[in-house]
Amino acid sequence: MVGRSERCPPKRNPHSLGAVNYIREDGVPSRLDDPNYWYSRAEEARTMAEIMTDPETRRIMFEIAEGYERLAENAAERRARYNA
Repeated sequence: MVGRSERCPPKRNPHSLGAVNYIREDGVPSRLDDPNYWYSRAEEARTMAEIMTDPETRRIMFEIAEGYERLAENAAERRARYNA
């Protein structure tokens, strides 16, 4: 039997920081504070929306993508404050 990684290799995300996650002030890594994580989720939601045929479902998925974009922007603002 072919493993999942052989059938469908993971795609390289252009926003990815690789294995390094954002580190919070308390030293704990957090993907939630990493804008690249949210940009990746937005891209995934948009990709899914583009292949959907039901107009309402498609609209909802695009709204979800917009929400992920807002989360990415908020995470970027938090990162900027942390690095200031």
